[in-house]
Amino acid sequence: MIKRLKTAAPLATLFVAIVWFGVLIRKILENAAILAGDPGAASVALDVSAFWSAARLMLDGMPTAAFDAEAMARVQANTGVGRGYALQWLYPPALLVLLAPLGMLNFIAAWIALMSVSLVAFHAALRRLLPSWRMITLLTLLSPATLICALAGQLTMLFAAAALFGFAALMRGHDVRGGVWLALVTLKPQLGLAFPVALIASRSWRLLGIGTAMILLLTLAPLPLVGTDYWARWFDAVSVHDDVARHFVRYDLYFMTWRHLFALAGLGGAAPVLGWGMTLAIIAAVALGWRRPAAPIDLRAALLLFAMIGALPFAFLYEVLFALTGSVVLLRAAWSPDGGAAGHAWARPFSAAVFGALWFGPLLPMAEAAPAAFVVLPPTLVGLIGTLVLIRRAGAAQAAPAVPL
Repeated sequence: MIKRLKTAAPLATLFVAIVWFGVLIRKILENAAILAGDPGAASVALDVSAFWSAARLMLDGMPTAAFDAEAMARVQANTGVGRGYALQWLYPPALLVLLAPLGMLNFIAAWIALMSVSLVAFHAALRRLLPSWRMITLLTLLSPATLICALAGQLTMLFAAAALFGFAALMRGHDVRGGVWLALVTLKPQLGLAFPVALIASRSWRLLGIGTAMILLLTLAPLPLVGTDYWARWFDAVSVHDDVARHFVRYDLYFMTWRHLFALAGLGGAAPVLGWGMTLAIIAAVALGWRRPAAPIDLRAALLLFAMIGALPFAFLYEVLFALTGSVVLLRAAWSPDGGAAGHAWARPFSAAVFGALWFGPLLPMAEAAPAAFVVLPPTLVGLIGTLVLIRRAGAAQAAPAVPL
């Protein structure tokens, strides 16, 4: 039986790869055909439109025009396949500077370039964490979660790669390198909300200082290039983002926060209170798990990755990649001989089940068969609770593994 599974696994991976790239190439060709009559326009149906349009405005010497809906709409001129509004730019100045080269390409080329870099970076991060786990690496790289990112032209693979590089560095005892990588995750600010809670709870003052210094550098250094009023414009844009996002035609299907889940479940006026309650409980779980600095770092990393969605004020389906990445780290903790959960027999089937649920789950909202909140948040919460139990059972006396992976 084992021999048959080992023989079938490469064929299954090849099939997944063919489907993954086939779906993406079809999407690219569809948009290329739409844009054939106007190569300078972008399809507003794709998130990468915001990145490309902002990059164009940056290169034209108008970086803060990225916060102007009319200016963005003029760049995103092709509205034939999209919604009735232009996608917004809602990111810090350092990311705008980093993405500026996309503005030198046409829309399709920029989309392909961004996704190629994202795949290479995420693959490198997975290999750094799991150098001998080629099959899991490929299955994660070619998962529905990454396909969602590629189809939308989202940056989530890059942020997940930065998180993995950071945690892999911490596993090797490299605080400076780890702090720099984790600080890069905050280029999408809401993704880092649980990080200071974890570092303060574990009294990782050196790591917190490194991360804070890097964030300050990313915050202030680009201002001569983008203008000193950039942050004021950013806060104004973010303050109205949630109301704008609700006009998104697939909002109920793809949006996933606990508040949204409770609202979809028919809890009405109680949904906001219950949602905030879940968010606070998840943040408390992070503090509880990270307050044991001697607990295995791979388990604490998995806990933080599982918590990222629950701690977000708003999250879309593509952010399931953080939960899936958490399940990969949990697999490493359960199945590697030096993993933090290696001594617990139930951890292996548990980690495999969570990985499977988060790998297959996004297929349902992609097929418009179920809302993302219903298929992503429950297994993410199960993964978080199970990881917290493993951390508690690891005991304060267990040293964090610092051997090469």
